[in-house]
Formats: sequence, C-alpha cells, structure tokens
Amino acid sequence: MNSTLRTASSILCVAAGSAVLALYAGRWKDVKCEEGGYAVQMPGAPEKIVDEPIQTELGTIQTYTQGVEVKGIRYWVTYGDLPETFLNEVPTDTLLAYGRWGIAGNGKGQLLQDEPIELNGIPGQALLARDFNANVHKARLYLSGARLYEVSVRCPHHLKDSPEIERFLGSFRIVQ
Repeated sequence: MNSTLRTASSILCVAAGSAVLALYAGRWKDVKCEEGGYAVQMPGAPEKIVDEPIQTELGTIQTYTQGVEVKGIRYWVTYGDLPETFLNEVPTDTLLAYGRWGIAGNGKGQLLQDEPIELNGIPGQALLARDFNANVHKARLYLSGARLYEVSVRCPHHLKDSPEIERFLGSFRIVQ
C-alpha cells in the first residue's frame, strides 16, 4: 500500500471514528426526576423501576430506580426516604456506611475505595468495589435530609476508567 493510500485510509478511519463518537455523545440525555428531586445526564433514555420495599429493624424503605445500560456499562440512580427513626437513631456517617455493604455485593464483593465527599454541602461517600461477579461498581451516596441517593455504575473491569462513567457520576445534582 503506498503512503498516499495509507494516509487517506488513516484519515477515513479517524473521520469515521469521530462520527461514531459524535453520534454516541449525542445520545446523552438530561434527565430530571421531579419526584426524586434530582437531575443527571445519562447515555440514553432511562427505564424507571419501582423497587421492592426494604424491610429493616427501624422501618420500611421504599426505593425508586432509573437506569440504562449502554455498551456493557450499567448506569443508574436509586433514591429512597429513610424512616424518621433512622434519622433520629443513626448518625449520618453510619447511614452512609451502610451503603458500602450493598455496593460491594452485599458482603460478597470487595470494597476497594471509600472516601467522604460532599455535593454542595450535602454529605456523601465515593465508593469503588469489585462485586461477586468481579465487575467494578463505582458509586456516590448522598444523604439530603431523609432522602438517600445512590448514583451508580457497574461495568467489567476493563471499562472502569471510561470517561462516560465520570461524566455520569459528575453530572448528578439535587434539585429540590
């Protein structure tokens, strides 16, 4: 193959790759969940799920989830209002710490990173775990009043540094 043909072929590959990236980037949606009091960007239209109520010693928690899976990466936001007994009896950092257990596969995975964070003064935790299927689970937990938010991504290990993951996690905001 001569150098002119190689150059033309390279240019076509770069142009085609850029077109695919532009098309993929165009799929990102600004998602505002009025009832959940949050907004986030997702790489597609999310599906809404009403989760089963979670029974605890201190009361029942009803959670709601919206999420989408694109190219092997699952993106979702879950929220639920904690019973007042939780808020009165359990400190905020302890409530956020409970999220570690679920993020790490309900005790069957491994917690790799756990850092306190804030979102406009709202306390949170940044978590990284490997679940029981060896997938990577990146999450941000936030406790705003009685509402606990989980902003999460689950993907195979080789996709964990995808810029789309940080775009999603970084786009979350509480809009009450």
